[in-house]
Amino acid sequence: HQFFRIKAKEIGEKYGGQILLNISVGYPFLSNDEQLTENWKNILSEANGETNMVELPLRMTAEDFAFYGQKIPASFLRLGVGFEDSNFNFGVHHPKFNIDNSALDIGMLMMTLAPYSWKN
Repeated sequence: HQFFRIKAKEIGEKYGGQILLNISVGYPFLSNDEQLTENWKNILSEANGETNMVELPLRMTAEDFAFYGQKIPASFLRLGVGFEDSNFNFGVHHPKFNIDNSALDIGMLMMTLAPYSWKN
């Protein structure tokens, strides 16, 4: 934070003003435990098929789940709930958001298998 405070002060002085800089802490970064994530991949690919899993690229998003990962090994998974016909897929905050109910079966399978992912 000190770097940004120094730069803000320099910029303010350069233009004859003053910059008040407030840096909030915000959410911690979300980091998956490598061993736990590998366990999940193996268990879920065996139970639901490897072709039904997609590894997502890194993203810069805030997520409450990150607080858990700061305290215990964690692995953040997303359950795909979209329809095969993409015309019916809307973002989670869209008023027309809905899910393909067959995803609930997979979600329940995942929760049933969760304890097995904790074993090394």
